[in-house]
Amino acid sequence: MRRLPITTAFLLVAVVAIGQGQQRQEIRDPSHRVIGTITTRKDGVKEARDRQYRLLGTYNPKTNETRDRDYRLVGKGDLLSALLWKPGPAR
Repeated sequence: MRRLPITTAFLLVAVVAIGQGQQRQEIRDPSHRVIGTITTRKDGVKEARDRQYRLLGTYNPKTNETRDRDYRLVGKGDLLSALLWKPGPAR
């Protein structure tokens, strides 16, 4: 299991309903640029995608597991925002 870095940056989230039981959250960086989306499918599984719409990982609430695009376990719980956020160099 990989350890994800802890960051103190703030992410902004805008929730958009996209119909038929699906919901999409746009995740933005502190400069209000979209860095990715988290979409909740009808079956409850959440998918994280980057700004080019490439799949980064999924969270299954039935198993309470987050997995990356290669289906490797990232950890227990919903860790999708950590897959989206890549902090810059330390200042």
